[in-house]
Parts: sequence; C-alpha cells; structure tokens
Amino acid sequence: MTLYLTSDVTTNYTIKIYGGVTLQSGTINAGQVIQYVVPNTYYLNTTGVISNKTVYVTADKNIVVYSYITQSAVSGATVCLPTNVLGNEYYSMSYTQVSNSTNANSYIDIIAVEDNTTVEITPSGPTTNGWAAGSTNTVLLNKGQIYQLLGTHNNTASGGLYYGTDLTGTKIRSVATGSTACKRIAVFSGAGKMKIGANCSNSNSSDNLYQQLYPAASWGRNYLTVPSYNRPLNYYRIIKKDPATNVYVNGTLVNPTSFVNSRYYDFSGNTPNRITADQPISVAQFFTTAGCDGNVNPYDPDMIVLNPLEQTISKVTLVSSNLVATPPQHHIHVIIPNGGTGISSFRLDNNTIPASSWVVHPQNPAYSYAYLANVTQGYHTLKSDSGFNAMAYGYANAESYGYSAGANVKDLYQYISLETPNSTVNFPATCVGTPFYFSMTFPYQPTTISWVFGTALNGMGIADVSLTNPTPTGTTVVNGRTLYIYRLPTQYTITANGIYPIKVLATNPTADGCGGEQEINFDLEVLNRPSAGFTFTGICANNATQFTDASNTGNRPIISVNWTFGTLGSSTQINPTYTFPTSGTYPVTYSLITDIGCRSDTITQNVTINPLPSATISGTVTTCINAPQPTITFTGAGATPPYTFSYNINGGATQTISTTASSNTVTLQAPTNVLGVFSYNLISVSESSSGVCTQNQPASAVVTINTNPTATITGTVDVCKDAPSPQITFTGSAGTPPYTFSYNINGGATQTVSSVAPSSVA
Repeated sequence: MTLYLTSDVTTNYTIKIYGGVTLQSGTINAGQVIQYVVPNTYYLNTTGVISNKTVYVTADKNIVVYSYITQSAVSGATVCLPTNVLGNEYYSMSYTQVSNSTNANSYIDIIAVEDNTTVEITPSGPTTNGWAAGSTNTVLLNKGQIYQLLGTHNNTASGGLYYGTDLTGTKIRSVATGSTACKRIAVFSGAGKMKIGANCSNSNSSDNLYQQLYPAASWGRNYLTVPSYNRPLNYYRIIKKDPATNVYVNGTLVNPTSFVNSRYYDFSGNTPNRITADQPISVAQFFTTAGCDGNVNPYDPDMIVLNPLEQTISKVTLVSSNLVATPPQHHIHVIIPNGGTGISSFRLDNNTIPASSWVVHPQNPAYSYAYLANVTQGYHTLKSDSGFNAMAYGYANAESYGYSAGANVKDLYQYISLETPNSTVNFPATCVGTPFYFSMTFPYQPTTISWVFGTALNGMGIADVSLTNPTPTGTTVVNGRTLYIYRLPTQYTITANGIYPIKVLATNPTADGCGGEQEINFDLEVLNRPSAGFTFTGICANNATQFTDASNTGNRPIISVNWTFGTLGSSTQINPTYTFPTSGTYPVTYSLITDIGCRSDTITQNVTINPLPSATISGTVTTCINAPQPTITFTGAGATPPYTFSYNINGGATQTISTTASSNTVTLQAPTNVLGVFSYNLISVSESSSGVCTQNQPASAVVTINTNPTATITGTVDVCKDAPSPQITFTGSAGTPPYTFSYNINGGATQTVSSVAPSSVA
C-alpha cells in the first residue's frame, strides 16, 4: 500500500503504526506530494480484533491523504478521511462476490479512534467467524485497533468462477455502554478480488475493491453521475438507511421491491444519471472487468463511493497513481454548477478549461461536466470559486483505480458553526480580530452542554462554559429531522492565528443507541484576515479596463466584493471590467468578504488612464503611369509618440508603419507603375505609453494613376502667299479629354492649344 500526502500549506507530518514504530516523518511543502510505501508486514492476514497494524498519519496543519493498493494486476485507491469528520454509523458497500480466484472475500475493516469503543455489527450475510445474516453482534475496541470481518466464500469453482457472500448493506455503528457514549469509528469496505460485468468469459480478470466509507450522517439526497471516460458502461449501487426511503433514478421512482433486503438497488448504463431521494442515501459507481459489457482493455473492476451534491469541494490536490502495468491512462471528470462563475473560474493546475469541454448534464441542466482526459501521472490541483464534485481514476492492463477526488465531509445533523453577520458555511473557522458567536447544532436536545476551549484559548481570556438544561436558541429541519441550535451568548474574538482544538461534551437523553455523554471534537481554525489585492490591464480611455482579484484569503472562497472606480461607478463582481470615459488618474478601491465571514481592509490603488491618440492621412493626388511617386503622409497627435498606424490599400492586407520617437509624422511613397485608383485606408493608430492605447481612425488618401495621352497633328499643305490660312488639327487620344497640346513653329517659342471637352480635337 502506498500513501500520498499533500497540502496547500507547509507543515510537518508523521506516519506511524499506532502503538508501534514511526515509519516516516518530515515536512510537506505547500503543493508538494509525499509518497510512502507501507511495508507488507502490516497487511491484515486474519479476522477479528487486530492490534498494531493501523497506519496513523498526523500533521501540524491540514493535509490530504490518499491510500493506494499498488500491485501488479491488483490496484485500488481511496481518499482517507480525517478523524474529526468520522461518524458513528455506517453501511458497508461492495458488490456481488464473484471472482476468478479462491479466497476472495467481501470485507469490512473497522478502526476505533478512541478507547473503549463498543461497535455493533449487523451483517447482511453469513461471515467467516460464524455470524448469521441479520444477527446483532458487538465488539470492543481500543484506539488504533482494527476489527476485520469477512464474508463467507466457496473455494470450489462453479463454471470456472468462485462465489461468496456480498456484505453490502451491513450495518456498523458504535453504541453507548453504561455512562460511555457512542464514539467515532472509521470503516473501510470492499472485496479482496472481484469480477464485475456481464457478457464476458470466465477467463476475464478480477480486481480488488477498496474504499473508506462516509458516515451515514453525511449522506445526501442528490447525486449526479458521469460515465467513466472512454469506458462508458458502468454499474451503480444505491444504499438506503431507511427502508421507507423513496429513490428516483432520472426522475423515475425505483420500485421498493427492487431493493435487495430493502437496503440496496443496482442498475447499469452508459449515460449520465441523476439519483435523488426523499431521505439520505449512499451511491457507488463501479467499473467492469476488461472485456465485459463492451468495455475493452485496459480496464478492470473498481468501486468509487460518490459524493452527493450536498458535499462539495472548491479546491483539492489529487494524485494520479503510478500503475504497475503499462501503458497507464489517468483521467478526471468534474461536475459543477453552470450558473455564476464556477466554470469560468475553474482551473486544472492553474490552467483554464476550454468552454467547449463543458457539457450540460442531461438530467440536471443546472450542472455541467467535463472530462479532463489523459492527464499526466503525478499530482494535479483542481480549484474553482464554486463547489464541485470530481472523480479521479485510471486504467492499465488488468488494473484500475478510482476515488472521489477529495471530500468535504460534513455531518448534516450535528456540527459546530461560528456565527458572524457574513458567514455562509457551517465551518469552524474564523479570522484574527473577527467577532463571532460559537454555535452547536444537535439532532436532539441535550440536558447538558460543556464547551472546553483548551489552554491556548483559556489564556486569551476565553473561559470554558457549562450549561445545564439549556434552551435552544433556534431550530431547523434537515431531511425531515428537527435540529436544535445552541448559541453561546458571548461574542468572541481570537487575537492570534492558529488551530485550536475544542471539545464539546453533551448529554444525549434519547434512546438512539448513543445516549449518555457525547464528546464532539473539532479544530477551530483561525486565519489571518484576508488581504485584498488586485491587478488590472487595459489603461486607455473609452476602452474596458480589466480588474482581477489577487487577494490572499487563506484559500477561503470569496462570497462578496465591493469595487469603486473613483466617483464614476462601482461593481460587485469579483473580476469586473470598467470603461473610464476620459484620461486621468482614478482611485480604485477594493474590499472582500470570505465564506467564513472575514472582511478584508479596503485597498486603494491609483489607476492612470491614458488618452487615446488621433491620426490623419493625406496625399490624395492624380498622376500618370510611371510618374514620380507621390507621398502619403500619416500624422499622429495626442498621447505618447512614437505612433504606429495600421492601414490597407484598397481593403487588402493590413499593414503598419511607425513614426520615430522625435516625430509625429511618417510618409510612404505610392508606386505609379500600375494604372488604377489606389485608396490608402487608415484603420487605427496606436501610441507608445505603457497602456499602448489604440483608437480606430477611419480615413483615406486616394492616388489615381492614369495612362499617358498620345496626340497627332495634321494639316500639311502647300499654299500661296496671302492665301487663306490652312487649318492645323491636333488630335488627342488615351487619357481623359480635354487635351492641351504644346507645340512651336520652326523651333520657336512653345505655345499651347486646348480642346474643348468632350472633344479630343483642337
């Protein structure tokens, strides 16, 4: 098994076996991925309670951990959940247990994160330790201990395949005992080796299934699916906790009798789906065996537990694993709301995604999806200003892996929140100097609540609080359940950034299996206040200036901004454009609020808007073929020289010509070797300030080139002295009449005579 650790901040980390040796420790730099291969000596080779084999990862600051099973022809991956988001109730996910190998079991692994954890297990089928389907069994675990449960299997082949018990739908929950309340647990499930799909031979490969499960309290009611890239036939399994839950696939109610054991339902298809329910459900997507259902090699079975639309992320760094077989393929697909700026702000490794890559989801037009296909092996960062769901997966010969790319796992019914006038998320985070109220939401009315703030906060004057028979300050309804809100009356302010562990102790009076005192642990994250900043491009009058946010928000999404552009206007868009009508210097202000209610200071930058240049063109003339070349003159004015003029001749290709820095004019010579009318069309002029302002300046100078005229003279005659004067005739041709003829008599002075238009004769 290989672990991948990454973070968007620099932090120290430790990987160890709980209760045993430290395997590796060090520093993760922001954006770095740390890889560690866990020795095979820690694999689980037995059932029941197992000690000293839990891999325990800790860090000073938040990190993301992915776990990969990496072996030739056997691979799988899961995102690992931090202990503070774990729950106390789970339902196992797997698939029909069919394999091409012996000793392939459906499995469940349960890890305790606290001592004296009592776990109640109700298997959906017979297990190798003798538990019957539907029986209720309890085990006691201490922190770091594992309980491994295996479904039965038959090592005698049937038709070349080996069949076993599918443990899908097994209920796992921690329960209260005496004065000890139920405690958090981590649960993994899957299969040691599995064949999925139809229309394939018995010789096709099998692969393991491996996923960490989400607690039932974090399930959602709305899911969107997208087929795996270039292997579109997928299987889907839906688990419902309450048998009375109504489930809909693409708007059609699933007949309740179609659910196996009133617990799970399967379907397959090669198109995107919308899965909804009136109560929370869990959904998994499955890849088939290579060669099954039309899915060609490379491919292999895999299981990915999907995130609901209620649980989204806005930034994640994921790892495209190093598959053993070659050549590997690595893919990502993303589902995101197509309203607002979610799509336009989405980035893959800081690169935008072409708009043409996004496809409107056919079952929910409020969302779009995109395939980020054939990404490179290694780590990739996805981010947007809006929440999205993503899945990372890959194939190679007889191998595959897949997992939900990060998870913002929230208990929908029991959570801590910090109330400020501007916060929009139920998330225990705030900023230095931001006033807030502590609030706790429960699915029951506790008889006592104790807030234990810890030494650091106590040292800032924040004293622990104990309440007896408290009265809720409000209620809300989520998925039909009434939740009770308890807000402390004191407004708090934290003076130093950091992560502060806080504990809430609450006495649950209800008989839901978790009675007694419950301990809710969470980390209060206090960030520095967001620092507003922005850049801008385009500083020319009467042209749009683009303003772009460049703030430091501690990776918290921005929910509100305010811009002012001098006294001329304002905007509430994150990255607005504004057109200043005239040149000058304008004070532009910017401030923002993040999703956790933190407000930045207002930043002011003076934005200097440059004037636009103007231009003229002159040189209109009529001349003759092969005459001396006339001059076309471009003249610039205003703004900053030198000037560059764009022009064309008779609408042809655009050309440019520039002045020198010391002159505002530039000329060109118009050729006269071709007959015709030549329009030199000025298009625009650009100046040379830092803004390089350009203005369209349509104008023309026309050069007309005519052919040269020809002439004849007639009238040769002999006459007598004093006879009537004979007529001498000048005749012009070509060119355009009237003509003017130059002549002399016997080499004397030059004289002229002209025809009268339209005559060509004089």
